[in-house]
Formats: sequence, C-alpha cells, structure tokens
Amino acid sequence: MPKAKRRSRKPAVSVPEVSQPESLEWVAPPPPTLAVRRVLWAILGAFALLSVVCAFVTRMGTAPDEAHHVAYVRYLATEMRLPILSEDSPAGYEAHQPPAYYALGALVWWVSRGNEYALRLLNTAIGLVFLVVVFHFARELLPRAGDAFALGVTGLCAFLPMHLYLLSVCTNDGLANLVAAWVLLRLVRGSRDGFGVFDSVLTGGLIGLALLSKSTALPLVAVGPLAVAIASRSRQAPSRVAFVCSAAMVVAAAVVYAPWLARNLVLYGDPLGVGRFNEVFLKDRPTAFTFFPDGPASPSYWMVLVGPYTWKTLVGAFGHLSQPQCFLPIWVYRAAAVPAIVAVFGMLMFLDLAHEGAREMAEGHRKFLGVLVVGVFLVFLAYLQFNVTYFQAQARYLFLMLPAMASLYVAGLWRVSPGPLRPWVLGMHTVLLVATSVYALVAIIPSSQ
Repeated sequence: MPKAKRRSRKPAVSVPEVSQPESLEWVAPPPPTLAVRRVLWAILGAFALLSVVCAFVTRMGTAPDEAHHVAYVRYLATEMRLPILSEDSPAGYEAHQPPAYYALGALVWWVSRGNEYALRLLNTAIGLVFLVVVFHFARELLPRAGDAFALGVTGLCAFLPMHLYLLSVCTNDGLANLVAAWVLLRLVRGSRDGFGVFDSVLTGGLIGLALLSKSTALPLVAVGPLAVAIASRSRQAPSRVAFVCSAAMVVAAAVVYAPWLARNLVLYGDPLGVGRFNEVFLKDRPTAFTFFPDGPASPSYWMVLVGPYTWKTLVGAFGHLSQPQCFLPIWVYRAAAVPAIVAVFGMLMFLDLAHEGAREMAEGHRKFLGVLVVGVFLVFLAYLQFNVTYFQAQARYLFLMLPAMASLYVAGLWRVSPGPLRPWVLGMHTVLLVATSVYALVAIIPSSQ
C-alpha cells in the first residue's frame, strides 16, 4: 500500500510556471520612500545651484544663438506681435521659430522689466520641472529596477554638462524637451494601463505644444500613435480602439499646431518656413560643401567633422564651436567614452528579448522599450538630415528624446553591474558628472568668453 500511494503522488510533480503571469505583469511603482525623495531633492538642489551659477558666470550672448533668442523675446514683449523672418528682422534669424517659449519669455521680460538674466533663470525653472518628470518617467518605465535606477537617470539628465549648460542660458530647447518628456511619461503610463480617447486627446495636445515650442519635436507625431497601436495590440484590444485613440491624438496635435503652420504658409509659402530660413541663415553659415567638395556625400564629412563634434557637444561644449577654448580637454571626452561603451554593451544585453532579464517583462512592456528605440532612431535620422543641409553637429538636437536615451544608457550600466553594487555604480556615475560640470564652470566657461 505505501508503494501504491507513492506512485499516485508522482503526477503532482509538475509545472513550475504557475506564478509566471504575475511576474510578467507590468505594474505601477509604489510611491517613493522618504529616503528616495530626499536624494531627489538633493539632485534638484544641486542642479539649481549649478545652473544659477552657470547663468551668471556665462557672459550674455556667448551661448549658441542666445542673442537671437533674446532678440525674439524682446521683440514680442515690446511690439506685442510675432516677428516675420527677414534679413534685417529685429528679432534675428530665430524669428521663424514657433512662439511658445518666446511667449513665456515675454511674460518674464515684463515681470523682470527686461532683465536678460531672468530669462536664463526661466530655463533653470524649466529644468527643475523637467527633472521631476524624468524621475517619474524612469520609475514607471522600469519599476523593477528600483529607485536607484530612476535617480541615476535623473542625475544623468541633471548633470550632463552640455544639458546643464543649455538649461542655464536662453534657448527654446528646454521647454520643447520638457513637454516632450511629459509626452513620454503619458505614453509609458498609457502603454501600461491602456489608452482612452480622452487621454489620447490630452497627449496629442501636449505633442502640439511641443511642436509650438520647437519644430524639431515632429518625431513625436509618429511615436505617440505607434505607442498606442502597439499597446492596443499587446492588450488584445479591438483594432477600432487603437485607430480611434491614434486618430484622436493626431487630430489634437494638429488642432494645436495648425494655426502656426497656416501663418507660415501665408507669410512664406511654406508651412515650416524652411525656405525663408535657408535664405537668411545660409548666407554666412558653413555647410558640408564648405569643408569637402563632395559635401555630405563625402565619408570624411561624417567621420572627421559630424561624428567628433557630435560626441563633444553631447558631453559638453560651452560657447560658439568656432572657438577652441569652448571645449573640455580631450582626455575628458576620451574618459567619458569608457562608461558610454560599457553602457551601450549593457544596453544591447538589456534589449535582447531572448535574455533572462528581458523575459521577466510583459510583452507590452518590452514592446514599449522598442517604441522608445524607434523614437531615438527617428530623432537621430532628423539630426543626420539636418546636417546634410547645414553643418550643425550639435548634439542638443538629440535631447528631445533625452529621457529615453538616458534611461537606455543607465539601463545598460545597471545591466552590467553586479546586483549589490548597482546603486553605488549609478551614484558614482552621477558624482563624476557633477565633478565634470563643476570643472567646466570653474575652468572652461570663464576662459571661453
């Protein structure tokens, strides 16, 4: 009898996959602990301090295009109307830019009675909001990675020297990147919880606002509906729902952005005003043909100029690129390449869907990471196209997707680091970025003016 009982228990040995669906569920992160909030506040405080110092250490007008951004704000504040781009426009060659940042700047101009440094502090405030949005985006993107991951992403965005510099001078990049980060936060939440029509309309309105901040936000018009379509398919929602939500998002963006396109069409015969901008801007600006007879068809143009300048302006360059003293020492760029290479290697491991860590993610979660990769790729393609027409190898044009880029970068460092050491690795990475930014403030920016 005992033997018979043992045989009857044998089939009960079976299937270890019972808890698998729960482990694959993409869940919202719990509220951050008090300790995490304190670290976040420390990051925000350090960023605000460095940004304010940078705003007052940097001589007004020495940052790229800053004089023209200030001229646009001044014109809007004093003339109470939008400028028209021309060769002798008092608003400068940035007069073709969408008006959202300049309208906000005009308000600051009135309140501060024309104080140009107040315009710089506006970008510091924009940067603080941007960092809070990035923190929540990173937490919701990879909740299982823990708050050390989210703080690492926030620290990278706060103290990357080039980004810190941009958020300390007058430029429309900061507002465009803030609204784009907000769009990404809404997309990650919608991909996890499902998209509704009302949510899609709000997200589309934000996409339109990003476009009204800077036209380089156009890739978001593709990224948003793509996220809706993939999330709906992963959740096995009817295709009609995906179509309605995607259409609502695009229509909402169009409603916000269309008046600006119509104005440009009437004034310049071109919805984006690109033709008029080329007439004004390219008269005294270098192009690929300035350096190589074959222009952008020359491999040397991309390998000798665009590639190295992109890397340097990704890490940090503080002033007009024609001035050698605006760059950090060459050893800094080479040293920064070491963690970047490690992070790229780890990122490829992290994104490999056959890897053990990736199999712990729900299907919709994995596919949303793919949406972010597509978004980064689209922004990079636009950057390459921009450098076909102009020589503008400035990595700030890639910062529209900085929250996604920083998250993938930190995910790479997180993936290759031993488990117990991950918070220490990410913390040390942030400390090194802070040290590099302080060095730039003390040694590079004062001598580059």
